[in-house]
Amino acid sequence: MCGISGFIGKTNDAVDHVLPMLIELEGRGPHSAGVSVVQSGGHIEPQNRLGTATHLAERIDLTKFRGNAAIGHDRYATAGSLADAQPLKGEIDGQEIALCVNGDTVNICGMHVADYRRTGRRVVYRARSDTETLFRLVAESEGDDLVDRLEAAFQKVEGAWSLLALIGDGRIVAMRDPWGFRPLWIGQSEQGIAFASEDSALPSDFRAQREVAPGEMICVGTDLNVRSWIYRPAAKRLYRCAFEDVYFKKPGSRGVYGFRTACGAATADEMIRLGKVPAGLDGVVPVMDSGRDAGIALAFRLGLPVIFGINRTRLRMGARAFLGHSPYERLKLAAQKHAPNREALRGRSVLLVEDSIVRGDTLMQLIQMVREAGAAAVHVAVVSPRITGPCYYGIATPDRWKLIASSKSFDQTCQHIGADSLYHLSIEGFQANYHHLSIAGFRERLAARSDVCDACMTDDYPPFVPPSHTQLCR
Repeated sequence: MCGISGFIGKTNDAVDHVLPMLIELEGRGPHSAGVSVVQSGGHIEPQNRLGTATHLAERIDLTKFRGNAAIGHDRYATAGSLADAQPLKGEIDGQEIALCVNGDTVNICGMHVADYRRTGRRVVYRARSDTETLFRLVAESEGDDLVDRLEAAFQKVEGAWSLLALIGDGRIVAMRDPWGFRPLWIGQSEQGIAFASEDSALPSDFRAQREVAPGEMICVGTDLNVRSWIYRPAAKRLYRCAFEDVYFKKPGSRGVYGFRTACGAATADEMIRLGKVPAGLDGVVPVMDSGRDAGIALAFRLGLPVIFGINRTRLRMGARAFLGHSPYERLKLAAQKHAPNREALRGRSVLLVEDSIVRGDTLMQLIQMVREAGAAAVHVAVVSPRITGPCYYGIATPDRWKLIASSKSFDQTCQHIGADSLYHLSIEGFQANYHHLSIAGFRERLAARSDVCDACMTDDYPPFVPPSHTQLCR
C-alpha cells in the first residue's frame, strides 16, 4: 500500500503543493518518500529518501525543485532499498519520464510479474519493485507519444494500481486500473490541478473533486486543460478494496466516517442479539485512529460511556504499526505511538474496539499495556470479520501463514492476544454496510460481490490470481 500525489499549475511551486499532500498520506507508506519535478529543457529532477514524507520535506532544498509540474510517492515495502523508492525516473526515446504507482500488478502480458521480468535477460534492473518492470513494458509498447505508450502498456497488465506519470514536456498522466482497486482523486482550483490517493489529502480550496474512474486515463498539459478518456472499459465485476476503509484511509476521507460508524453499530447489534456483550463493562475504549468512529458508535448502541484510555503519543503520531517489517518493529511502534491513560483505565472493565486483527502482535501489545495500566478486565470487539486470506494487490499481507486467523481458532486467537473475550463482526454484517462506500463520480453506492474486494475475509478472489501463487500461500 502506498500513497501518491501530483500537481500541475501556473507557477513554479508544484513541489510546495505535492509535499503537504504526501505528508497527509504518509500513513499509507512510511518506508520511503520521493518527489520529481519537471524543470526547463525537459529535465526531471528527482529526490527520493528512505523514511517518511515529513523526513523528506525537512531535508529537501526546495530552491532546487522549482517547476510547475511534480509528482510524489509514499512507499510501503516489505523489502527493498533506496533504489526502490519512487517516483522512478527513466528515459524513453530521448524523453525523460517519472512514474509512481500505488498497488501491485499481478500479471503482465499473461505472465506472472516475476516470470515476465525474467524474460528481459538483457535488461539491467536497479530496483526490485514491479514499477521498474512496468517501465520496461512502457518502453517496449508502441506509440508515437509517451502517453500512447502508457495507454498501450496498461492494456496488458492485470492487478491493482493507480499511477501518476510525469513527462519531461510538462504533462502529468493519471491512470486507474479497470477493477477500481486503488483510489485516486482529482481536484481543481485557480492554482492548478491536483491528484492524491485520498480526497482528504487534497488542499481544502480545491473544487470539482471526484475519483479517477476505473479504466480512466487523464492527461493534463501546461495549458491546464484536463483531457480524459477510457483507456480500458471498467470491469463488470469491480474489486474496490474494503480494507482501505477498514484501516488505511484517514478519518475524514470520503465514506470512511459513515462506513466505520455503521460497522461499529452493526457489531454492537450483533453482540446484543447473540448475547455476547460482556457483563460488568464500565466503558468502551476505541483504539485510535481507525477504531475511533466505530468505537464511539458501538458505545452509543450499548449505552456505555466512551473512555479514551489509549492516547496517541507525539513520538510516532504518523506511524502505522501494521506496516513494520518484523514482529519486533511492529511491537516497538505500537509501544511508541500509544500511551495508556492510567487514570481512566485503573480498576475498570473495558471493551477495546479495534478495526481489524491481521497478525495480532500489536493488539497483544495494547492489551498488555492496558492491563499494566490497571484495567480490571480487557475485552475486545473487532468491527470487521476475521482476515483469513492473503492479499496480492498491495496490502502488506502476502502470506497466509502470517495471518493469525489462518493458523488459530477463534478461542486460540483470544487466548493468544490475552483478551478476556473477543468478538468479530460477521461477514454478512460487514457487507451490509458497503452502501456507505462509493467511487465518487462513477458509482455512488457499492454492493457486495459486485463492487468490493473482500477476498482477505471471504476467499472470493479476482480471477487473475495465479493458482500456483495462491497454493503456495495457503
